Amino acid sequence: MYQHILVGIDSRPAAQRALEVAVDLAKSQGATLEVTYAVDEALMRQARGVATDDMRASFNAALEQEGQSVLDHAVARARALGIEQQARLLVSASQHPAEQLAEAVKASGADLLVVGAATTSGLTRFLLGSVTDRLARDLPISMLIGRGGEG
Repeated sequence: MYQHILVGIDSRPAAQRALEVAVDLAKSQGATLEVTYAVDEALMRQARGVATDDMRASFNAALEQEGQSVLDHAVARARALGIEQQARLLVSASQHPAEQLAEAVKASGADLLVVGAATTSGLTRFLLGSVTDRLARDLPISMLIGRGGEG
């Protein structure tokens, strides 16, 4: 049914659940699996005037290193289960992670996006927004939400 599954991950338990779901689906359907991690550097862009250029660069480098580490771990887990995949670290100083994932979906030709969603309070969702909510409104392809864990 699905030929190209893109999964968006981060270090939260819900995203790790999404990875498990995506790996199982890819294996059962013989689909290509693409694992992505979207780094959100926009927070440091907002810190102009407070943080120096060196501080922002150091923080952004740490964000990218964390993203690559999570991505490497996910790739190793999928490979251990017999799934070959592509991996992509998405980095943007101006785009929200939802926008980065939406562009990755379009560029890859994926026909299913798998993401994780944890239960959050209404205030947290209002203040921070939800990548999952934004994607559900805007994507032209099917989306599967893996639930599990807090945060």
